[in-house]
Amino acid sequence: MGIFDRVERAPKTEARKSIFTIAEIQALLAPWCLTKILARIPFNAGMAFEEILDFQQRGVKKANAIGDALGHRGFGLYREQPSRKHCLASFDNATLVLQWHSDHESLAAEVGYATARDLKLALLRLEFESLDSDEQSETATELGFDSVDEFVDAMKSVVGPSLK
Repeated sequence: MGIFDRVERAPKTEARKSIFTIAEIQALLAPWCLTKILARIPFNAGMAFEEILDFQQRGVKKANAIGDALGHRGFGLYREQPSRKHCLASFDNATLVLQWHSDHESLAAEVGYATARDLKLALLRLEFESLDSDEQSETATELGFDSVDEFVDAMKSVVGPSLK
């Protein structure tokens, strides 16, 4: 089991209906969510509704269905608190997005990374300090590095989008 396979989905809440399917909403949200997570910006359905033009262009009037796609009916992202709207800009939430999206190469390109490996290395920077030495070593080995130092150097050298 790899480091990107360890996260359980957040608990379920109430469901709503939408003119988009949950899968369509998730496809629009995946790169947007990862961009927010990499920038360490907590995010919510209202922000996605305002920032992703496809929602307004297709006649979506409210962010409820987007919230469902972020939550229990979609990715299952964790929020700041169960009663809060903002999703955490966390490695666990990034992992849930990656678990849903089957084509990591195209997702990486949409976010602005050359390869899926570069995207994963950028995401690992979020979590690396909190991993114990065994987890760091296991993750480095899983990703094909000979040592943790080589792994750290690779994370530092990843070229990605400017997120400021």
